[in-house]
Amino acid sequence: IISTPVAYQGGGRAMGVDMIRQINEPAVDGMLPDATVYLAIDRRTEEQLEELRACYQQFLYAVRTGDMEEIKATDLAFHRYVIRMAGNDLFEVLYDFCYSLLEPFFIASGKIGEALPGRENIVDEQRMCDPHYQMLEAIETRSRAKAEQAYQAMLSISGLL
Repeated sequence: IISTPVAYQGGGRAMGVDMIRQINEPAVDGMLPDATVYLAIDRRTEEQLEELRACYQQFLYAVRTGDMEEIKATDLAFHRYVIRMAGNDLFEVLYDFCYSLLEPFFIASGKIGEALPGRENIVDEQRMCDPHYQMLEAIETRSRAKAEQAYQAMLSISGLL
């Protein structure tokens, strides 16, 4: 929840990441975004885990084929699945809203991938897929340490680190 305002206001509007974090901290009362992942680890069902695995495979295929629309759709779906596993409907609504605000920023910065003249939809498969696989593996094995590493890798891709 806090990483989205940090990206939008701190990065996109150049207000300063530290200032935005300080402003948002009282609102989230110490709950970091990885708390959502921790809840997903604790609450996930086998059916939800199978859905996340299938979504990851769709994401991987989209990245390999360079289909930017499908990359965006499956990336969004992957994170929605994690949020659903956490069992908090409000997080999902907030994620969708924040994603719609941030999508232009990520595309403009090349963080989601960019189409190059004469070379449509070139993306770095390893950079895009490894953190998603790490998150899937963390949830499968119920490893909070792996989840934290995957979360940090995702923030790195987004340009928030």
